[in-house]
Amino acid sequence: MSHLEGRVDIRGLSIVLGEQQQAFEAVKALDCRIEPGQFVCILGPSGCGKSTLLGALAGHLTPSQGTLEMDGRPIAGPSQQRGMVFQQHTLFPWRSVRENVAFGLKMR
Repeated sequence: MSHLEGRVDIRGLSIVLGEQQQAFEAVKALDCRIEPGQFVCILGPSGCGKSTLLGALAGHLTPSQGTLEMDGRPIAGPSQQRGMVFQQHTLFPWRSVRENVAFGLKMR
């Protein structure tokens, strides 16, 4: 049997967003392990940190404390191994639909 990839380890994860007086802790002291092939659903009310957690897992946000690892390696920025579908559109308005779709391939 081959080794399955995709294990996610989250230990003591806290993420602070905003600066100075506007700073707030969006994720606080989260511990979680997701095994390869496991289906996980993150539920919670608006503003509880779901998108913030996903942004950190995709490598777009840096944790304030704790560690995020995938297959035993720290998540230290975006990677071709992980992706994220944003809630709001993220198209480049100056590009055509075809150019927006092709952008990821060009970056690769």
